[in-house]
Amino acid sequence: MRSMETTPTESTEEYELLRKIAALRKTRAELQAKLSHLTIQLDTYEDAARMVYGRDQYQTFISALMGETVPSMPTIYGAQETTGPKRRRMSTSWATMLVSLKDLPSFGYEQIVAVSGLKELGITLAAARSQMKTYIDGTPPYVERVGDGMFKVTKAGLDAATNSLGRAGVQAVALTAEEHAAAVSRYAQFDDLLGHADDNDVNPDEVPSTISAKDAFS
Repeated sequence: MRSMETTPTESTEEYELLRKIAALRKTRAELQAKLSHLTIQLDTYEDAARMVYGRDQYQTFISALMGETVPSMPTIYGAQETTGPKRRRMSTSWATMLVSLKDLPSFGYEQIVAVSGLKELGITLAAARSQMKTYIDGTPPYVERVGDGMFKVTKAGLDAATNSLGRAGVQAVALTAEEHAAAVSRYAQFDDLLGHADDNDVNPDEVPSTISAKDAFS
């Protein structure tokens, strides 16, 4: 092991390696900032488009533009039957999660992580935030938004979860009173650690940004 007192100089290969690492980190940070900026713009436009066209028709149009599916004679005068991209089968972990949360009037990201810990599902906060966005935007939606960062399992979500567990031969039940209390406790502790941050349904794959939606259009 190299001595801790050894300091690389500009003429050493070690110094050049550190320079490359520093340069790459700087480039990555700049790209992440741009990605966060673009995400705010995209989310704002998508929210507006859903209000104009409705959720189903917006998904039809944008899928066609992205080359994912071709709608038959799209019209702005009403929803129509379309065949969107095939949905992936729900994983056993997420199926167990939705069944566990089905009786709760609402739940948040941190509560998902708390239940994951109780049932050893291995679902992280980042995965929870990403999956909620996927489940909300899907057709039909597996969860519905009932507040800022709060959700509820839909009938379609529960049916999909039950079918997934049935195929896997796994049985899952809703949270017991004790598990619910423990999850709520963990939720509160987690929320305190995060400083009561407002998630605003931001995709975890993007780095949080301090810029506002207004600044995103400047």
